[in-house]
Amino acid sequence: MLPLLFAVLLPSFSLAQIPTGPRAMPVDKIEWKSPGSLPPGAEFHALYEDKTTKAVETLVRFKAGYVLPEHRHTQDEVLVVTKGKLAITMNGEETVLSPGAYAVIPGGTPHSFKVKGMGRCEFVVTMSGPFDILGLSPVK
Repeated sequence: MLPLLFAVLLPSFSLAQIPTGPRAMPVDKIEWKSPGSLPPGAEFHALYEDKTTKAVETLVRFKAGYVLPEHRHTQDEVLVVTKGKLAITMNGEETVLSPGAYAVIPGGTPHSFKVKGMGRCEFVVTMSGPFDILGLSPVK
């Protein structure tokens, strides 16, 4: 059976929610949010939204053992791991990314994620346009 195909957006990144201009945020002041469109165990913190293109940059963290099944995005995605180990599978090939490693995922490319090791994983995600996620079954 084909998975239900649908698109969901993270909570709206309005410029009123994301401060503009220079800023610095100590790690203990970061406010993490659960997107609701992903399986439990994923959290994000919006860093930036381009008011013209709606491109977004976010901090993301997954709990230990977290799995995000195969999905895709309309826009290009670039991620850089900052903590832990994240396995990404694209085109049937798994690559494990450690801190400092990155992935470039062209829009429309099916991919999945799995946190490896004992702890959680954190990474920075940049989308070249509005964030969407396609191909996941609805979260119940």
